[in-house]
Amino acid sequence: MRDSVLIATDSEDNAILQSLLFERTYWFIGLLVLIEYFLLVAWLRRRTSRLRLAVVIGLAICIAVPLLQQFVTTDRERIVTACEAMVQAVDVGDLPTIDAHLSAKFSTEEHDKESFMAFVGRRLERHEIEDAKLTIRSIEINGLNAVVVIRVDCTVDSNSYQGPLPSSWELTFEQEGDEWRMISVKPIQIGPQKFTRLSDLPG
Repeated sequence: MRDSVLIATDSEDNAILQSLLFERTYWFIGLLVLIEYFLLVAWLRRRTSRLRLAVVIGLAICIAVPLLQQFVTTDRERIVTACEAMVQAVDVGDLPTIDAHLSAKFSTEEHDKESFMAFVGRRLERHEIEDAKLTIRSIEINGLNAVVVIRVDCTVDSNSYQGPLPSSWELTFEQEGDEWRMISVKPIQIGPQKFTRLSDLPG
């Protein structure tokens, strides 16, 4: 299901370092392995104690980084997981899962949490959504808030439309403990049409 592109938009150096170390950046591990290879070749040619130490340290890093990635979950990964869960829930009509990822403070110009869930329920009754696929366009984290732009590609079957339908959305999340929950959503584009309010959506 995941077809995600993580874009680091934080200006802080530790956010970039966190992204490199913990967000399953396999290219970074590949770079470490390549560096270790050159260190090993250098040590085989010139067996100095300094090069031997560099080889040992490099090997330890190559082992430690993948292990850390298995045990550390970053805020971006939690946000991506929440987005994936909601898109999958829309695909199968699982309203309780969508509700669980909304903050109690959820609010848009048109809806609070309760009325938004009723809105989603009505639309899922009128439109059958299948094969929903998520792409994360960007994630911008600012303290306890995050703005996420996503694209969802799916197939829609309803009285008014049948066929593939791409859409783009802006989601705002707020951190609650270790979890990130959505506090607002607005459409950007549905098919060829651009929108700014949920109430303007057709159908």
